[in-house]
Amino acid sequence: ALKQAEISVSLSNGEMIATDTAKIVLMNDKLINLIDVLDLAKQLQKTHRKTLLSGVIPTVGIIGGVFVFNISVSIAIVGYMSGVGLSLGYAVSPLFTEKRRNKKAIKKLKEKYR
Repeated sequence: ALKQAEISVSLSNGEMIATDTAKIVLMNDKLINLIDVLDLAKQLQKTHRKTLLSGVIPTVGIIGGVFVFNISVSIAIVGYMSGVGLSLGYAVSPLFTEKRRNKKAIKKLKEKYR
């Protein structure tokens, strides 16, 4: 049953077979953390979709522009590099979002314990 499940979750103090076959192992034995895991998966999916689209759409547009509208190679390169930059920006945006979230949490803790 564990191998057939799409998502298998185990607590760290569970049976060894369950921990070995689980895709997610919760280390602090609290199922409430599963919500955080699911939120992280949703964020990853959104980021992946944005990154993929920001790379594919400009490329398709550039290829069409070169063959249909006869745009120059230099304009095509600039357009392509803009798409690459946009994709890279989307790919690293979760890192900066998490840094901001951590800074806010640390600030709240400092204010609480002053």
